[in-house]
Amino acid sequence: MLKILVLEDNAQKAIKISEVIQRNEYIAEDCVEILPDTINTKRLLKEHSYDLLIIDIQVPNRFGQMPNKSGGVDLLKVIFNSPNKYNVPLNIIGITAYDEICDEFRNFFDAHLISLIKYDPTSSIWEDKISFKINSMVTSMLSINNSPQENYESKLGIVCALDELELGALKQIADGWDSIRIKGDATNYYKGAFKNKEKDQEIHFIAAACPHMGMTSTATLSMKIIQHFKPEYLAMIGISAGIKGKTNIGDILIAEQSWDYGSGKYIKKKGDPTFLPDPRPIVLDTDLLGIFQQIRSKQEILDRIKNSWVGDKPDTSLKLRIGPIASGAAVLANNEIVKDILSQNRKLIGIEMEIYGLMHAAKNCPKPRPKTFAIKSVSDFADSGKGDNYQNYSSYTSAKLLKYLATNYLMS
Repeated sequence: MLKILVLEDNAQKAIKISEVIQRNEYIAEDCVEILPDTINTKRLLKEHSYDLLIIDIQVPNRFGQMPNKSGGVDLLKVIFNSPNKYNVPLNIIGITAYDEICDEFRNFFDAHLISLIKYDPTSSIWEDKISFKINSMVTSMLSINNSPQENYESKLGIVCALDELELGALKQIADGWDSIRIKGDATNYYKGAFKNKEKDQEIHFIAAACPHMGMTSTATLSMKIIQHFKPEYLAMIGISAGIKGKTNIGDILIAEQSWDYGSGKYIKKKGDPTFLPDPRPIVLDTDLLGIFQQIRSKQEILDRIKNSWVGDKPDTSLKLRIGPIASGAAVLANNEIVKDILSQNRKLIGIEMEIYGLMHAAKNCPKPRPKTFAIKSVSDFADSGKGDNYQNYSSYTSAKLLKYLATNYLMS
């Protein structure tokens, strides 16, 4: 709501100005303050911010004193010369009932691009001018309030589910790693950069790890990163279970869509409880999908990522696979449950615990909303043979692919 301050020592004139202001339905009575002297006006301009100042030129310094011919102009000079001391309103209107005062101070108001209005109780011209200004300000305010603010404040935010494993892999390949603390927020945030040495460029990012695994924790952290840092892109890296026969250990998975495989309801069917799934997938941005499809065809890049890992690695060639990935609330090590989830989407390539929370947060956050994607590498098949042998390798390949994407596609 607009806040308006009026400096006017004539009571009848002040009442008339107030009535004109409040003709606009968006201006409430308590949003208009009227003062009769410059001393108290300066005090309020120190303590509060106003959208509009309507100022009479001939006003007293203190209430009860004789009006000063240049009192209003003197006040404007004081606040213009001390912007760090006073909250100078963006909009100012000068007003006077005297022709000679208009003539004397016209050059001052013109030099500062401030309107100077001649008050005449027998005419409505001055009223129309103030009404026009008020209406223009209200229209601008409503336009700003109703328009999405598309101003991103950072390029890339990164969410990890596991601190030492996944965030640790990111730290290993990043430059300029440093911690960030935000007052009132217990999360440990980190800033870093990916450098493209060939282009002599770098892209900066903000990263953090969830306090717990799962969609709820991921959605909460994602929303906080969006709120604090307003990234243009929001990514998740880490490890996932792959679908045996469709993926190999170490393969990098891109979530073309994600949903909560536990969403649905149980009914009784022939006396037995039966689960009826109600998946509501969130789909990857089309532009990002096209980028990942390009990268998928560059086997030399994937080979380079695999070969850069120093440690145990699978015998199979590193592949980038794009497809549906389901999220759920539990760590899986059961073939039968995997088959049930596979029945929800026959093209399923992975199962994990966080991606849907990430994508749901980004889809439902206030604007500007980041473009969101998840890069997770296969470390097991969610079966009884589940192990930790390749978790470090998979975390590394996931982070390395993000670095390649960021430094080659997200910098512009």
